[in-house]
This record gives sequence, structure tokens and C-alpha cells, in this order.
Amino acid sequence: MRMHEGRWPLASLCLFASIVYGAGEVLAERPVVFITATTNDRDATSELIWCLRERIHQSNQLDSRDPAGLLDGAADQSVTSATRTLRRGVEAFSAFELDEAARKFEQASLVLVGWKSHHDKAIQALSLLGQTYAALGEIAMRDRVWRRLLMLSPDHQLRDASVSPSTRKSLQKARRDLRGLKRNGRIDVKRSRKMPTAVFLNGQFVGMAPLQLKGLSRVTHHLRLSSDGYKHDNAFIDLEHRRRARLTYTGASTARRQLYAQIHRQLPRRVFGSEFEGFLRELKALVVSDQAILLSRIDGHYEAALFDLNRDRRASQMRIPVDTFSVQDAASRIFSGLYERIDLVAPTAPRAQTLPMAGHTLERAGTNWWLWGGLTAGLVAAIVIPIVVWPESSSGLDRKAGTGAVIFRY
Repeated sequence: MRMHEGRWPLASLCLFASIVYGAGEVLAERPVVFITATTNDRDATSELIWCLRERIHQSNQLDSRDPAGLLDGAADQSVTSATRTLRRGVEAFSAFELDEAARKFEQASLVLVGWKSHHDKAIQALSLLGQTYAALGEIAMRDRVWRRLLMLSPDHQLRDASVSPSTRKSLQKARRDLRGLKRNGRIDVKRSRKMPTAVFLNGQFVGMAPLQLKGLSRVTHHLRLSSDGYKHDNAFIDLEHRRRARLTYTGASTARRQLYAQIHRQLPRRVFGSEFEGFLRELKALVVSDQAILLSRIDGHYEAALFDLNRDRRASQMRIPVDTFSVQDAASRIFSGLYERIDLVAPTAPRAQTLPMAGHTLERAGTNWWLWGGLTAGLVAAIVIPIVVWPESSSGLDRKAGTGAVIFRY
């Protein structure tokens, strides 16, 4: 294909618009960020790391990498695997394979409830699980599932017209029974080894173990306990029939924990004034992420640096005092400071610049002309339009098998 002076083939223009304006599926995916500490004293920064991971999730533009699911690859660790299990449960439910559907929904919900960003899937899994047990005649199991579901979604309704009246009434009864419950429940969370352990109550990060959760409603709650390099512990805790429960995190090792620890030890202690590029290549290969945020606590300050792993470059860095802010506020300030002047998708790429149109044309049109970091539109097209065929008659170029080229003539 040859580009002629002043003309753009229609197919190329369509492809260009599709890529630039996000119609392609690839651009719809959120960049993945991996966050870790650079120091061996992980207790000093662990709570901040988990708060920052939550802040990344809340941005709706970035996604935080789950270390346990990534380093283990086990079916019960990954949200992706849980989502796949949910889909298989739906297939079994549609095929009236109810026992298989119940197993899949149980497995999926146990993982998905532990992630607030995936509660929509967890609610779907629990709703279908309750309907499955109702169809199987497992009344006690059905009501147990309704209590779990209403903990996440108190106003949940069964909107499928095929749901029987008795099943609808059972959900309504479970909702009435949960009204007016006392808030004197308590869960004590401990850890068996000295490892930073994050505690998530119903998918919400609430602190680091050891921790006492007090004033809880006397319903069924979900706890997820997580520590980098170790598997998650997921559990439903029933406080309806007991006022107090205890849970201890034992921390089963993930398959690649030793490899992660080896790469982690290579990171320099200080974020500022260090060249990380050589150390980050192995980290990128292991964590399969687009960006990395490295944190350290030095001389009464948190130091943070953001790296673009796709370009092997530092994008931004900042420092804030430790005792001035709460951990939650520190996470928000670090997130804002690292990302406020850069493109979240391509943090080390030149930012788009707006150039006003001359005269009164701008006022009437209300539009801007965009330059991609000073690049001409022709050069942008050269990046995004794949060329797989090169004419034999083109002069001045040597053709090699499996290669292509683009010529722009103006």
C-alpha cells in the first residue's frame, strides 16, 4: 500500500480513527500497576501500599495487580479464574446441571466477595447460587446464601420472570429477618508469622493484622487476608449465632514467592537518586504490569517513584513527611502527586498539547486542534497503521522477508 500526496485511503482513516478514539478493544483495557516497597522493613510501608492499591482501583482508569494471584497462578487465587468459574456456573445452570452449578457459584463467590471492585460479579454468583439451592430443595443452604447476598446488596431483587414465587418470598423473608439486628459483633484477626497481612472486610480494606474488628452487625461477613508472596485466605464468618469470632492467617506460600523475593532484594533501598531501570526489567517480566510504584520510608519521609515499565523509564517521583498525614491521606496525596502531570496510560510519553485556532473560528466552533506531543498526523498514522505488503517496484529500498514500510509523500 502506498500513501499518495494529500490523500489518505478510506480504510486507513477508519483504522486510524478506531485506534486513536478508543474503539479498539486494546485501548479499552486499563493499564496495570504493580506497587511494592523497596526496603526490607515492609511493616513500615505495608499499610500505605495497600491503601495505594485501593486508590488505584478507585481511579477507574488504572488496575492494581494482585500479587497473590499473579505469583501463584492457582485457580482459587485469581479474580480472572473466579470470573471464569462464574461463567461455567452460569453454563451449568442453563443446562440444568444444578449440582455442578452450585459448586461453581460457591467457588466463584468465595473469591469475588473479597474484592469490592468485583462485587457486581459476586452478587450475580450469590443470586444464582440461592436460586440453585432453591431448585434443589436445599432450604437451609438457600437461606444462608440469601444472608450473604443481602450483606452485599441489601435491596437486591430477583428480576428474572422465571423465578418462582416461593423463592422470591424466601428472599423477602431473609431481608425482614436481618432488620434491627444488633451491632455488637466482633472478629479478632491474628497472623501466625511475622508478615505484613492486609485485612479486607466485605471487600473493603480495613487495616493490617493483628486487628480487632468491633461493632459489626450480627450477619454473615466476608474476610480476605492477604500478604505479598502468600496465598489469600477467604472466609465467610457467621456472626448471627455467635457474638465473637477469631481468624488467624497462616500464609501458605505462592509458587513463585522465592523468585519474587530474590528480585525484590535487588531493588535499591532509596527511591530518590537511584537508577532503577536495570532492576525493573526482571520485575516487569515477573509481574506482567505496565507500571510500577516503588515506595520506601527514609528519614521520616515516604519516598515514591512511578515507573513506566513498557519504556523502562522513571515517570515521576515525590516525597511527603510520614507524621503529617493519615495513611489514607498519604496514599491519596502520593497518587495525585505521581499522576497529576502525566498521561495515566503512557506516563513517559509526550503529553497532548492544545493549540487554539486563529481568530473567531475557535469561538464559533468550540473545538481544539490536538498535536500528539508535537508529532504530525502523518507520523502518528505511521505508528498505528500496520503495513504487511510492500510493492516490488519501490525503488531505493531493500526488501526483507516479514518486514514492511510506509512512505509519506507531501
